[in-house]
Amino acid sequence: MRPTHYRALGLLALSAARVAAWEFPSSLFQIPFLSAPELDVDSQQPEPPESTQNERTFESLVPPRIAIIGSGASGSSAAFWIAKARERHGLNVGIDIYEENGFVGGRTLSVHPYDNESYPVQELGAASFVKAAHLNLQRAADEFGFQLRDAVDPDSGVGIWDGEQMRFEVTPHFSLDFSNIISDMWRFGNAHDTANAVIDDATSKLLSLYSPLSARWSTVEELVELLNFTTHLSRDTTHYLKERQVEDAYIEEVIEPKTRSLYGQDTTEVHALAGIVAMLCPHSRVVGGISQIWEKFIESSNATLRLNTKVTKLRYKRYRDTPWRVQTSTGAEASYSAVLIAAPFHSTGISLPGALASQIPRQPYIRLHVALVVTKSERVNDKMFGRIGGAQGSFPEVVYTTNGAARDGGEASQITVISYLQQLSEEEWVVRVVSREEIPDETLKNVFNGHVSWVHRKTWDTAYPLLTPGQAVGPIRLDKGLYFVNSLEPMLPSMEAATVASRNIVDLVLQEQFNVSWCTSHPDSPLGRDSLLGWDY
Repeated sequence: MRPTHYRALGLLALSAARVAAWEFPSSLFQIPFLSAPELDVDSQQPEPPESTQNERTFESLVPPRIAIIGSGASGSSAAFWIAKARERHGLNVGIDIYEENGFVGGRTLSVHPYDNESYPVQELGAASFVKAAHLNLQRAADEFGFQLRDAVDPDSGVGIWDGEQMRFEVTPHFSLDFSNIISDMWRFGNAHDTANAVIDDATSKLLSLYSPLSARWSTVEELVELLNFTTHLSRDTTHYLKERQVEDAYIEEVIEPKTRSLYGQDTTEVHALAGIVAMLCPHSRVVGGISQIWEKFIESSNATLRLNTKVTKLRYKRYRDTPWRVQTSTGAEASYSAVLIAAPFHSTGISLPGALASQIPRQPYIRLHVALVVTKSERVNDKMFGRIGGAQGSFPEVVYTTNGAARDGGEASQITVISYLQQLSEEEWVVRVVSREEIPDETLKNVFNGHVSWVHRKTWDTAYPLLTPGQAVGPIRLDKGLYFVNSLEPMLPSMEAATVASRNIVDLVLQEQFNVSWCTSHPDSPLGRDSLLGWDY
């Protein structure tokens, strides 16, 4: 059954949930400004030569048809939104999805410990979302019948490590423990309340994007102005919060561990919107892996999914209905009325006509390394983490990190988070270790007191964009029928934000190609406070 009152529950749950400040974070949204002017391919590009008899094609496609490049959160949700519009407006439009890998998921990836399917799935990439704020993912999990679980076991203890020593530790359910409340008040003063007021303000603006009254935006700049986020994006998180009287210790020991665990970046490196979004909690995971949502998006859209198919080139022809030609590494081509690029553009290697590619700024990304470890050690090595205090014979199941020691001239921590995910058996646990540099096998062995039974490594070269304040972003619409879904990523780099961005772009495509829009309710969809733009309108 669909949970009721999503938007109202979202605002109420956020106020109550944020006090539990140690949930493993997951991103939401992000933006910047400055995009190049649009170029008109039709007017500036010479007509390419006609296809020759040697040119291979997939099949004769019946227009109109839309191509989506990428099958992660952006691409799969775009297909889903197109299908929703097709059903609502009775449109005759087909969808092809091109994915260069052999699996759906983008920057999500699931594996089984020991590569044994009898063990529960564990995730190596983006994995969790905030039910109270990530309303598209929550709705999808509900509609598709997926079971959710806490991203971090509420019975887990949490520690904050600065690269040299443990700054402090909290016991399970610490917000209900009187001694911890007193300690927390002494350490941070009223910083919780001050930070939560900042978070509430930004969250209410983000939740407005799910309303039927939400305006579509044709540029990222329009969205920044619509939500009044200019200041958020021009300041780093540390300076923005200090200007609003949030204590230094709270920023360094509460907020920075979250920006590091989520984006692999310090609060001095990320703009304020990213820092605020990192504070949202609690997080949930889809049992069996979040990529199941992307698979369901694609399945329900009836799109044709072309796995192991790398797009190398887009060409433009003056065909009235299908001007865009998509060419793959095999030389095969197909024609489309519109193309949606739903991947980090400069990592795709796609060639665009004329100067179109120059409109998209080269986005730097942070590289993160993930090690999924099976160990017989029920806690990490105390001495290695310079532990002070804490209960004898125990150690937090989740260790977040801050870069405080490095700022004081000490040792920097390359580890961003260590999290005991699940107990596999009476004497084995599966643990996720995320770091900015790959951790050598010998060091991993030392972390787990010499007990490492199995390791699966994954390097994400485009884990998250560098969230530098004030950076330039590319256009949403590159030309008629050509759209860049990831233009929103430097502002809001999350799976949820990807679904919001793709919904907006599909709305632009609907207007351009079919002269229709979202806000026409389906006759069989009763509307109420739990209704969401795209799903119900």
